[in-house]
Amino acid sequence: MLKALFLLIAGSVVLACFLTPPVFEAIIYLFDKSPWPYSRVFDRVVMVCACVILWIERRAFKLKELAPYFTGLSKWTGARHLALGLLLSLGCVAMLLPLVVRDGELYWIDRPDGFYTKRVPEVIIGAVLLSVIEEMLFRAIIFVQTARKVGVWLGAVFSSVFYAVVHFLSPVKTWQYTGFSVGVGFDYLAKVLERLIMPGTLPGVFGLFMIGMVLCFDRNGAVFRFSKERLYISLHRTS
Repeated sequence: MLKALFLLIAGSVVLACFLTPPVFEAIIYLFDKSPWPYSRVFDRVVMVCACVILWIERRAFKLKELAPYFTGLSKWTGARHLALGLLLSLGCVAMLLPLVVRDGELYWIDRPDGFYTKRVPEVIIGAVLLSVIEEMLFRAIIFVQTARKVGVWLGAVFSSVFYAVVHFLSPVKTWQYTGFSVGVGFDYLAKVLERLIMPGTLPGVFGLFMIGMVLCFDRNGAVFRFSKERLYISLHRTS
């Protein structure tokens, strides 16, 4: 599984570095000018490569073992956990948001009527789906299966470090494509990785690492149980 995980991560990124430039050139040829920044095209190519590798290595990841996580609870219990997690998270956000705005770190923006009624449902649905994907990937797949190979503690540390670092690898939307070359994809990747050495990144990585450790171990002795997963999904995404 560890070999397959390395292949999934490194393989999808390296393939994207090679494939994105010709894909971007094809988009420029078709549209005269790309309607999307290079960063977005790169992200989509990474996703396609990851899906292909995941399908090829599906036996190594034992994706069939995820089924019990979706069938282990009654709908009522799952909905109760989801609602509780959502209320706890929203309550914390409601208390902290005014303080952040007052300190000047955030500011209110006037929006037209109907903006929030349209955007809020989209954001909530997207956030829940993303949380499900993240919890299944980092805890149900990486943590559980790594723990079987190297033990619970090392499995939790590995999955939590990976979880923390990935969250700081965000697209660089301002990066400008300078023209086709074999190494231009790796130039962009280097720009993405630069964020890991920016001031203030290390405390954030450590904070997410600790969150990852809590999510791994707060399951009755590090046994991943879906009985609390809906609660964690709400806490995860809203926070």
